[in-house]
Amino acid sequence: MITEDYNSQGGAAKHILYDDVAPGFHLEYRKEPADSHMAPHIHNAAEFYLNLTDLPHVLLGDRLHAVPAGSLILFPSSCIHRTVRTIGEIYERYVLFVNIDWFYKVMAVNAKDFAYMSDSMHPVVIPLGVSQLSYLERQLHMLLAYRNALTPESLSTFFSLMHKIDEHIREASQEGEDHALDLCSPVIKAAVKKSVPVPQQRVNDIIAYLHEHFREDISMADLTERFYLDADYIARIFKKYTNTTIRRYIALQRITQAGTLLKEGHAATETSRMVGYQDYSLFYRNFHQIMGVSPTEFTSAEL
Repeated sequence: MITEDYNSQGGAAKHILYDDVAPGFHLEYRKEPADSHMAPHIHNAAEFYLNLTDLPHVLLGDRLHAVPAGSLILFPSSCIHRTVRTIGEIYERYVLFVNIDWFYKVMAVNAKDFAYMSDSMHPVVIPLGVSQLSYLERQLHMLLAYRNALTPESLSTFFSLMHKIDEHIREASQEGEDHALDLCSPVIKAAVKKSVPVPQQRVNDIIAYLHEHFREDISMADLTERFYLDADYIARIFKKYTNTTIRRYIALQRITQAGTLLKEGHAATETSRMVGYQDYSLFYRNFHQIMGVSPTEFTSAEL
């Protein structure tokens, strides 16, 4: 059985809560060489990521994608994701976190129109044209000057930016039910000019399987039988392309779903069983390690 203690292989999970985004938003501009590999993670904020450098592997929900420079990525709140970079290579991007509870309150009756910001199962990738990219860069640069302070001027710039982002997302989503991600994947692959390596495709298949079966007691023997691959090979390529283990990935998937169920009003003990835990103490421990709070604190907190 793979689904053991999330922390059993060392290292506490990155705290997912962005208290400095509550209420409001937090914008950063980053341009530096990658010095470490990030593990898959989630936020309680929506993350808008404007990448200005090609990203060879981006984990979006249940699949790894190549994303070219000049693309806008939306990681909805509680969406499992990871941007994979080459160590030592310089990466440039703007990263905007938005507290969705605050945003929905501000938008009031129109909040439902922005439900995509909390739709964890549907991240979005939108390759931008030259003029679109230039406009977003200018707006983000203007917003950066306010240093995340909530002032009339910064809020005016912020909502003007969000209006334009919303237009891009709606235009992309009108093309089909799968949003921009699957529709634009041929464009993405062509821009990066790389075919997906066979090991990466294997990992994509494994991730998709784990998403569908994360509530079950999956063993490594199940995966070797399913994919006709050696157990050591599966563990090695999964670690290479996701920077985490299958055990930790399943735990993250389970706890992410648990957070949704708790918000819907399910009791913690019921939730633990619904996401596949037979041992509540293990559920409690994994939940606290991943979310940074206990299930009870998560339910009562205004996240």
